Amino acid sequence: MLHSTVRRFPQESHSYPDTKTEIRSLVEGFLLDCKVTGKSFATIDYYTEKLNKFLWYVDTFGLPSDIEDITPTHIREFLAYAKTTGKERWGSKIPGANKPISPTTVKRLYACLRVLFNWSISEGLLAVSPLATIKPPEDARHVVKALTNEQVSKCLSFHSTVGNISSWVT
Repeated sequence: MLHSTVRRFPQESHSYPDTKTEIRSLVEGFLLDCKVTGKSFATIDYYTEKLNKFLWYVDTFGLPSDIEDITPTHIREFLAYAKTTGKERWGSKIPGANKPISPTTVKRLYACLRVLFNWSISEGLLAVSPLATIKPPEDARHVVKALTNEQVSKCLSFHSTVGNISSWVT
């Protein structure tokens, strides 16, 4: 449920009152907006899962609860934590939660935070995103090995054999 601490200001307003917006309320407001604007259930679940990891990190490591106090350093520390392997990462005792995550997963965490903070700017809740100066993490580079001539010949041979057999069946 959306808490009353989420504040709304007209788009054209350039001054922000001294009221605080809790990060948890920001996430709840964002997810509510996703529902209202017709995002798919899969998209909302995806955002929920990724943003809950950030909320867990905020609570566990004592990051500021006000969105205006979240800095680029906090975001970088969160992304660095996501890359770590260790005992009970994300507060989970499940062994799979502690295995290394791919660079793509780190990039997805970054992307979810970028969407959240950009939404907060468009809502007039924040003047500048803490991700404004952070470059997106790079994806892992996957090198695809070319097939050898022998492998290509086997594939073509198999394909022509299957094609001939299927013409007998019909």
